[in-house]
Amino acid sequence: MKSIYKTKAQSKISLIAFLLASAAFPSFGESQQLSELFQAQKKSIFLITQGIYLDSTKIKHRDLFEKIEAGTGKKILDEYIPISSGTAFLVNSDGYVITAAHVIKPMVSDDKYEAAQWSYYQYLTKNLAPGYLSKTQLNQVTAEYLAFAKKNPAVVSLKAISGREYIATVISQDAALDLALLKVDLDEVIDPIPVKESVALKEGEAVYSIGYPLQMLMDKFLDDFKPTLTNGIVSAMRTDNWDIQHTASISPGNSGGPLFKQDGTLAGVNVGLMNNANSVYFSITSQKIVKWLSSIDKDEILTKGVK
Repeated sequence: MKSIYKTKAQSKISLIAFLLASAAFPSFGESQQLSELFQAQKKSIFLITQGIYLDSTKIKHRDLFEKIEAGTGKKILDEYIPISSGTAFLVNSDGYVITAAHVIKPMVSDDKYEAAQWSYYQYLTKNLAPGYLSKTQLNQVTAEYLAFAKKNPAVVSLKAISGREYIATVISQDAALDLALLKVDLDEVIDPIPVKESVALKEGEAVYSIGYPLQMLMDKFLDDFKPTLTNGIVSAMRTDNWDIQHTASISPGNSGGPLFKQDGTLAGVNVGLMNNANSVYFSITSQKIVKWLSSIDKDEILTKGVK
């Protein structure tokens, strides 16, 4: 028969386990607040993609691409076909957007070829019935699409939760800091995410992320377009370029998206994770965003057009 009494060591372990569980799983009130914040903020979070414009006047085998459109019910000619994706967020109602620099890193020809190949096969396997095109036709259209993607520029665009898509202009980017500033001409009203320099953050504090992880893979089997929410705690505050280590789960595609404090204040920008590790994710502090914008004479956007 097992004793109901515990040693001091066992009690200490149980207390630690309880505290960790409490940090990982918010109370009902905290969950309600988190849900309300997510509903309010998700409109300000964009899917950012690099895509190839499939110009119907320049592509060969146009009839085969039109046949694919007829078979899938989706337009691809004269559209931007995404080959990479990440997350961005609005910081000014005039259309200024922050993301991570590596999300919009220019692609060389071989990079575009490989990315286009992956995205193209994802599109076909989701939307096109086997045997709809003959093997010869499939080889022709595949070769043409990949050759077209390799030689044409990748264009940066943003997609809002409303479904509206915008071509973005890159204002500035800093590879060392892994930050980028973009501008879009909005035709809808979206409240920006305020960016503040004086944001106190400490180990153990609750944080959450909003973004579009693995969106191109999600598109293979989901038509319900929306960002996702994850929560966790600050694991460590570091002095490296990636200065916030946290457990609010992020995946490829979250890069460039916001990390928030539990009260909804922007804490930083998600930029990376450690491969083959659990719950080791990194962000850049909001203080670095403010200082960087000041260094490129764009700090006025943090007050202009922001409530």
